[in-house]
Amino acid sequence: MSGKATNELLLMRKGVGDFSLSSFINWAPQFPDGNLFLLPFFISSKPDRYKALDAVEAGKAGKMLERKIDSFGLKVLS
Repeated sequence: MSGKATNELLLMRKGVGDFSLSSFINWAPQFPDGNLFLLPFFISSKPDRYKALDAVEAGKAGKMLERKIDSFGLKVLS
């Protein structure tokens, strides 16, 4: 399925698939807000980058992204 990875979000929204295990990079054309997690310098420059990532995901930005994904009819499992 060469070149079709970006169709994943569209297919999920249409109910073609039941679940997806992917990266936001595949969703970028339809969900640019998810690119927040594709900015390596944003997290990797912190002393404890895993703690910093957890703070972003559980914080205001993470909640905003989760609400937006919910508005697509999708649910974040992990």
